[in-house]
Amino acid sequence: MEGDIKSTDQIAGHLNVRVERISQPDVNINLVTLDAKGSEKQHQLQLRVQGEPVSGQLSLTGSFDREAARWKGTLSDTRFQTPVGPWSLNRAIALDYRNKEQKISIGPHCWLNPNAELCVPQTIDAGAAGRAVVKSQPL
Repeated sequence: MEGDIKSTDQIAGHLNVRVERISQPDVNINLVTLDAKGSEKQHQLQLRVQGEPVSGQLSLTGSFDREAARWKGTLSDTRFQTPVGPWSLNRAIALDYRNKEQKISIGPHCWLNPNAELCVPQTIDAGAAGRAVVKSQPL
């Protein structure tokens, strides 16, 4: 692990984490890397996992408004290899977390697999209670 975090009028810095060889029954992770950098106003994170039965990666970018206690971001470049084949996002997912309300909005998106498609066609608003429409269809 390597990092440097500074807290002035705005928190900023970077963090790099590398974990090798995690084993549990039926799960072997060869490598996990996490790279995070930026400031409250503009930051990014990349996560990569190499292992069995699951491996994959994701990227997250975002910004935090301290006065509004609100984080907005985008989940992108996301794909996973699973026992049922590869899964990937058809587009970046918009995320909006409102801390005062304890709610998150998750934008419409689809997870694609060579044999199936799992879609969230409408924005999900979730908090202590929530509701989501999910559509699944074979390809």
